[in-house]
Amino acid sequence: EGLEKGVKQGIEQGIEQGIKQGLEQGVEQGEKKKALEIAKNLLDILDNKTIAQKTGLNEDEIQVLRN
Repeated sequence: EGLEKGVKQGIEQGIEQGIKQGLEQGVEQGEKKKALEIAKNLLDILDNKTIAQKTGLNEDEIQVLRN
C-alpha cells in the first residue's frame, strides 16, 4: 500500500512538473515570437543595436531578420 501511494504521488508530481514546464516553454516561445514581430516592424527605422536593446533579441538575430 505504501509503495502504491508513493508511485501514485510520484506520477502526480511528474505530471504537475511536466505541465508547469510545458506552460513555461509556451510562454517563452510566445514572448520570443512577439519580440521577433516587433523587431521586424522596426527594421526600417532603427539600427540593429537599438532594436536588440528594445526587444531583448541579440544583434545576430536582428541581422538574420534583415537578410
